[in-house]
Amino acid sequence: MKKYWALFSVTVVALLAVFAGGNYFKGQIVKVTTTTLAPIDVQETINCSGKVETATKKNIYVPVPSITEEVYVEVGDWVEAGETLLCVSGQVSDSETAVPNLPDLDYSEIDSLEEAQQVYNDLLASGALTQNNVSSSQQPTSDGTLTAITAPINGVITAINVEPNDTAQEMEPVMVISNGHALQVSLSVNESQISALEVGQKAMVTGSGFQGSTYTGTVKQIADVATQSVNTSGQETVVRVVVAVDDPGEDIKPGFTAKCKIVTDNDTGLLVAPYESVRADSDGAEYVYVEQEGRAVKTYITTGREFEQGFEITQGLDAGAKIILSPDSVWDGAHVLNQGTVEQESAVQSDV
Repeated sequence: MKKYWALFSVTVVALLAVFAGGNYFKGQIVKVTTTTLAPIDVQETINCSGKVETATKKNIYVPVPSITEEVYVEVGDWVEAGETLLCVSGQVSDSETAVPNLPDLDYSEIDSLEEAQQVYNDLLASGALTQNNVSSSQQPTSDGTLTAITAPINGVITAINVEPNDTAQEMEPVMVISNGHALQVSLSVNESQISALEVGQKAMVTGSGFQGSTYTGTVKQIADVATQSVNTSGQETVVRVVVAVDDPGEDIKPGFTAKCKIVTDNDTGLLVAPYESVRADSDGAEYVYVEQEGRAVKTYITTGREFEQGFEITQGLDAGAKIILSPDSVWDGAHVLNQGTVEQESAVQSDV
């Protein structure tokens, strides 16, 4: 009888040992989720907004500082080349500060405020124009002789900047004529983003006025000078950028607000590790845990750019590595049980 009790006791002890050992080893296995690194394509973009406008337009200037006598057209009128738009009169004072003889300029070729400013700066630099000259030229007086300002092209009057009895300066457009169906978007891009832009870059154009339509476009002009802009968050320095709209439809119209997503860079074959997988030692050295044959292996890495989806991996990992997500309960060499793999996107976008 004692023999059976002894065997029974040994069996119970063995079972308890096996049960306790199983629980111990079970407690040392960490359940994890992984993602497999795969090469992805990253597209860097800049998002900005502006106004749709007619691409073919002409600014109308007066040849000398003048007084506006009559304005014969209104915004929205169609005019033919050679048609009289307004009449002006004026003469410049003959005082010591009078404007000296200036080189002949074809003002019809000046199509933007930036170009007018550049002509002005060139005249100042050459000495053909001085600040005193500018002061005297800003107050022309009528000499009774009317000069007709005519339309250089066929088109629609889209802006009138003077009224009768106004002073008109030769560096400021008095009217704008637009012609044709070509459209563009005039954007104000913050100075912090402008270095990423180049003429020829592609863009996607959307807007609430033409919902349901997305147009492609191309950056065709980046201004040489920056300006100050005031918005709800304060004052900022911006640069005018023009995006030409490819094949615009009937639903997109001049004056509409538009949003442009400009593609500044395309990279292929990048490895990107999710933010939640990357950790750092006290000295700043970055690492991830890679799942290899049921164990967690601490692997040091070098990161590059930051994208919305995670860090670019430049050294330390190859495509196909299974990195552990949220590895806070994992240590180097720990037994892990992979409960699933999260697939990465094949292409991502990142705002500059």
